[in-house]
Amino acid sequence: DGRQLTALSARLEAEPIDALVIAALGSGNLPLPVADALRELQATHPSLPVVLSTRVPEGSVHAVYGGAGGGASLVEGSDGALSLAGFLSPAQARIQLLANAAAADTTESTESTESAGASR
Repeated sequence: DGRQLTALSARLEAEPIDALVIAALGSGNLPLPVADALRELQATHPSLPVVLSTRVPEGSVHAVYGGAGGGASLVEGSDGALSLAGFLSPAQARIQLLANAAAADTTESTESTESAGASR
């Protein structure tokens, strides 16, 4: 019903997170109250990456359906902050986010070291 996302949004200032994975219904759709809460969360925290996965064990997520809770509408209104997990389960999407964050940290560390060496 969206209360968990609303509560999360209120706590993000004190307890920041790096990203969020949402286990949606079917091919990536959310009930209207959850979709509304997600839009509010994205409006107040636009840089928070959100990955939309599915609870379906053998399914995938596609931006097909419109409407307020449809995957297509959610992606269109996210300004690039919401991505689709495709065939990844919610747990796999979380691991992918962690791997991406680790790779970004490694790249930043390497670039920082290289620029420090160049300034000598």
